[in-house]
Amino acid sequence: MTKQARADVLSAVDWWRRNVGTAPTHFLAGLRHAQEKLSSTPFIGVRVEDQVLLTLRRLALLQSRYFLFYEVDETAGTVTVLRVWHTSRGSPPKLPRR
Repeated sequence: MTKQARADVLSAVDWWRRNVGTAPTHFLAGLRHAQEKLSSTPFIGVRVEDQVLLTLRRLALLQSRYFLFYEVDETAGTVTVLRVWHTSRGSPPKLPRR
């Protein structure tokens, strides 16, 4: 998970606590489940068209309505979550350019 993705998670947790008044149980459980799933089936997410990040994919966290934007490096055998983004936001997140 990139530094920006971690900041996205912290922002989401803060929002839940301020606006819902409870711990973001569904969000955090969904995030953990998604990370476990990506470790065994990294291509489960939908491929996202991107001119620079040709390996970009998106996975929905259905209970909390967030997307994980991530890329798979088959050579290194890694999955990197780039952003954690709520589905209600109008525009896609800014992604790192390599």
